[in-house]
Amino acid sequence: MSWSTFAPWKTQDHNEDEKPTPSQSDNDENEQQRDDLCQLQHHEQIVVQSGTDETDYSPVHNEDLSKGREELIESLDSALSQDSQLCNELDQCDFVYDVMAGPPEKKQLRRRMMLSFHTDTNVMSKETHQRLGTSITPYYGTCIQVLGLQDRKPLGIAEVQWSFCGRSKPYWTTFYVVEDVEYDLLIGRPSMREQELYRVDPIIAKRLRESYRFQ
Repeated sequence: MSWSTFAPWKTQDHNEDEKPTPSQSDNDENEQQRDDLCQLQHHEQIVVQSGTDETDYSPVHNEDLSKGREELIESLDSALSQDSQLCNELDQCDFVYDVMAGPPEKKQLRRRMMLSFHTDTNVMSKETHQRLGTSITPYYGTCIQVLGLQDRKPLGIAEVQWSFCGRSKPYWTTFYVVEDVEYDLLIGRPSMREQELYRVDPIIAKRLRESYRFQ
């Protein structure tokens, strides 16, 4: 046996040297708490990450995104298709303007005039003729083309002075007076060109050119 084994004072001194002081004990406890806290935070991060993987990135969530994307694309395609259809319909429409019409010696009345790019005849309704008080010349010819109706024989021919509302320039136009039409006055393509109505509105010139190009 060695001498150091039976030296109680040395063993006591050694134990006293190894015994922690109060400050060291507190530091050890703080370090242990920090280690426990770090481990706890580490576990919490793992749990949160695991939960995120299971919810936010699940196949169901991706399918929902794909479905929403498809619905958005379909909605945009539908809107663009409707806009395209509306433009096509607008290119085939006739134009309607408010005009002041009537004999020069009488008070002129406000009426609706249609500029049609689908016909070559000028038509006035019987009711408008009566309201304006225009003179009428008998018609002895054959039936004419009437927009919105089958070919009909006019009651007569009447010449009317008129002007666009808000404009002072007068026009003189000869119309066929026809019964049972829904519009007041209608002007066909030849009169639009003869009276240069395309100068009033650029869109009239565009539509007039297209109507002759694609006929």
